[in-house]
Amino acid sequence: MQHPRPGIVATILISTLGSLAAQQDETKRSRTPLELFWDGGLRAESEDGKFKIRLRARFENDWGFMDSSSAVENRVGSLSDGTELRRMRLGLQGRIYENIPFKAQVDFASGDAEFRSVYAGVSDLPVLGNLRIGNQREPFGLERNTGTHYVTMMERASANALTPKRNTGILAHNSHDDDRFTWAVGFFRETNEQGFGQGDDGIVGTARVTGIPWLEDDSHFLHFGVSMSRREFEANGVRFKARPGLHLAPSFVDTSAIIADHGNFIASEALWMMGATSLQVERFEARTGGYEFQGSSVQISHFLTRDHRRFRRSFPQFTRVKPNEGDAWELTGRASQIDLNDGTVRGGKMKDYTLGLNWYSNPNVRIMANMIYADLDTTGGALMFALRFGIDF
Repeated sequence: MQHPRPGIVATILISTLGSLAAQQDETKRSRTPLELFWDGGLRAESEDGKFKIRLRARFENDWGFMDSSSAVENRVGSLSDGTELRRMRLGLQGRIYENIPFKAQVDFASGDAEFRSVYAGVSDLPVLGNLRIGNQREPFGLERNTGTHYVTMMERASANALTPKRNTGILAHNSHDDDRFTWAVGFFRETNEQGFGQGDDGIVGTARVTGIPWLEDDSHFLHFGVSMSRREFEANGVRFKARPGLHLAPSFVDTSAIIADHGNFIASEALWMMGATSLQVERFEARTGGYEFQGSSVQISHFLTRDHRRFRRSFPQFTRVKPNEGDAWELTGRASQIDLNDGTVRGGKMKDYTLGLNWYSNPNVRIMANMIYADLDTTGGALMFALRFGIDF
């Protein structure tokens, strides 16, 4: 058998290696280098800004101390001092190919993996503007659409028991006139904490419209908004219940299950930003099964330092506080009420009042102290003191 000449073998080998090298060069040219840096969190970004990735993490440890009359405990259950990991979240957020935003965040505080926004979308669309598909907040209300690490108190106002939480669906939203007018509309179905929902019912349509009639700068403006939601319920109906501003406390008001096939929800919101001071008012109504329930809240925030709350006008919600000089101190106050009594449904009435002090040692660490007084109609009151240590990036 005649062997190939060494020259021919060398030629084939050199040609093959050259082809592989060319493919490798092409692969390298198609790669996009990312710069890794810290800006309120760990981020990676391409030089042209088309690719952005951010690591998300949140840890919150709560402590609660409660005192109440025996009449209140006989009605709602034991109010015991305690502590809990309120949130323990991990996730990724970012944008690929410039106009594909995404977010995937999971909470492990309950001991199970629970979705806390898992979606992808498309931005810069004609007319629609932005589109999201997946597990996400419904566009309903101001405080409900503000992340938990950016609300002024440890918990959202008790009146938010009449607002929808995250569900899985498709959302379109856009802003106009330098973000002074926004709209959002979405279609969802009721799902569990893992984003699962199945059946002929549970279909939801929710919309929110906001406007800013007066705007001086990012910390001096007047904001209004209204939200509406039409909801179909599963066979087990719907239930409303609320705690008095502390997750460690039991629910003080509770309708139990109401058998109804649909419901209509309405919310109105107003925000007046005056530099270091902000005043926020919201009102909610829920009509279902021939019953009507309502709630409202008013809250004020004032920074003792040269700081202010930061607001995203393009999709109206509060965002991260970034202290201007060292740390920041914030005084807060809130009054909230919810009425779950109507007809034969006697879920109860509650008013709760909260005073708070927040210390931001930097943009990622916040320590909160809340003093809460809850007044349960015809039964009595309860006094609670709560602390939270939180890290978010």
